[in-house]
Amino acid sequence: MIIYDLHENTIKKLDKTGGLLSTKIWDLKTDRYGNIWVGSDSGISIIDPGRTKVKYLRESEGLVNNQVWTIGTFANGEIWIGTQKGISIIDTGQTKITNLTANEGLVPDAIYNILELNGHTYAATSNGLVMVKRPSGNGNKQHWNFFNYEKRQGLLFNNYNTNAGTITKSGKIWLGAIPELNIINEPPLIDSVKPQVYITGVNIMDQSSSFTDRASVFDHLQAGDSIWDQSKNKYYLKNTFPVAVSYPAKNNIHWDSTEGIFNIPVGLTLPFDQNSISFSFANMNISGRDKIMYRYILEGIDNKWSNADPKNSTKIYYNLAPGKYTFRVSTKDFNGQWSKTAGFDFTIRPPWWQTWWAYLLYVLAAVFIITAYSQYRSRNLRNKNIELEDKISQRTSELKNSLDELKSTQSQLIQSEKMASLGELTAGIAHEIQNPLNFVNNFSDVNKELLDELKEEAGKGNMNEVIALANDVIANEEKINHHGKRADAIVKGMLQHSRSSSGQKEPTNINALADEYFRLAYHGLRAKDKSFNATLKTDYDESIGNINIIPQDIGRVILNLITNAFYAVTEKAVLAKASADKYEPTVSISTKKNKRKSGTACKGQW
Repeated sequence: MIIYDLHENTIKKLDKTGGLLSTKIWDLKTDRYGNIWVGSDSGISIIDPGRTKVKYLRESEGLVNNQVWTIGTFANGEIWIGTQKGISIIDTGQTKITNLTANEGLVPDAIYNILELNGHTYAATSNGLVMVKRPSGNGNKQHWNFFNYEKRQGLLFNNYNTNAGTITKSGKIWLGAIPELNIINEPPLIDSVKPQVYITGVNIMDQSSSFTDRASVFDHLQAGDSIWDQSKNKYYLKNTFPVAVSYPAKNNIHWDSTEGIFNIPVGLTLPFDQNSISFSFANMNISGRDKIMYRYILEGIDNKWSNADPKNSTKIYYNLAPGKYTFRVSTKDFNGQWSKTAGFDFTIRPPWWQTWWAYLLYVLAAVFIITAYSQYRSRNLRNKNIELEDKISQRTSELKNSLDELKSTQSQLIQSEKMASLGELTAGIAHEIQNPLNFVNNFSDVNKELLDELKEEAGKGNMNEVIALANDVIANEEKINHHGKRADAIVKGMLQHSRSSSGQKEPTNINALADEYFRLAYHGLRAKDKSFNATLKTDYDESIGNINIIPQDIGRVILNLITNAFYAVTEKAVLAKASADKYEPTVSISTKKNKRKSGTACKGQW
């Protein structure tokens, strides 16, 4: 596409790189907003010159066909786009697209030019001029009307060229056709006579069906009248007329009466197993038979009307479900007008198991089954509840016994834990008690020797030496007494650790308690593992004095903490030895009086 700028006297080329869908352009139009509509063989490119922005309208956006031949802009703002497969009407105000194709009765549907004159739209096609008339009224059943003008109306050549048409100021239509120019001085008149369509037959299960209103036949017979059969060799009187043997009569097909020259049944009802049906219809106009078209719809099955077609019969509707249906058909002849629809109502009866009384029986049966099942379930649940209560009582008794056994076992475990803790202390206690016993034994031996010397000196009358030896014996006895009390304290601590806690607080020297268990834990581990060694550091605050605590419980806590500390430094020492690092296992314990809270803190470090 070449753009010529009148003001700057410049030329610009616009192709696919500039945003166009195609370089094969058949028409250009400008809408009332200043947008340029470019029709090509790949759809519509809509150019906004002010924003240099391009939009597209193709089949994917709702266009009836991508091959665009012509574009028509109308005073009401609508844009009519003629394509190879019909017309797309764009309402720019509502951004709505209406498509007119052969489905709506536009035949032929290849549109090469669109013109507007006196409120009517004329479409130049590949075979004649079509006037398009909008539908009147509202609703989905309203149809567009199309009026075709060809050789019958004096237009000898009807294969029109693309965009080779215009309307003069005097109201004449000029159209370029192959091989001449058509000039229409006056707009073609609309034939106001609408065609009429008739339903001519109803075929059931692909069988030709004859519907006879026997009552109307009998009404016209007199007592002595006769009716001859088709062979004309046999006749019937009024009272001897044979029972109908047609396909509908033999297959339980009912109808109330017939109407029209084609004996179409009124109030037709079909059994559920006769549920395939087709229809035939006719347009009785003798003019322009080659232009007659039909379209139909079966309400209840079809969502839209069929395509316009010259065939005067429908497809076979197979296996229709029980229900009410309405068949409608319309016709169009040479003047392009669609007729009023002809309608036919019929009903397919459901099988007995789908009737209302069958459903009532189903409901009653369901109520009976549900009631019986509910009673059965209730009785069963009551029995199960009794069994469950018995089981619960039995389980409760068993659980109570188990709980008593568990409590007894728990008490035993607690005592075992205490004994295990006592066992761990045994080695440390043995070592600790050995020291004071050694002192007692040693000082006893020394005192024995001193007393022997004292006797000798007393015999000699050396009183000064006797007094000195007596003082040494007294000092040794004090040491024996001290270490005896030390051993007694260790034994008492062991007894307190082994027996159950009374829960009563008593004044206790926390420094002594911590130091005692500190050394007991160390010597206990040393007794179990001779290779174990660690440095012991203490820092006791002597100003603490005695505090009210439960010594058994606090002693166990201190013992566990210190034992864990020894295990931790031992493990760390093993790791350091494996990695050739230098590490000396050290466990420290300290106490401190917290003056602000009037309490005592005891902490350890390793």
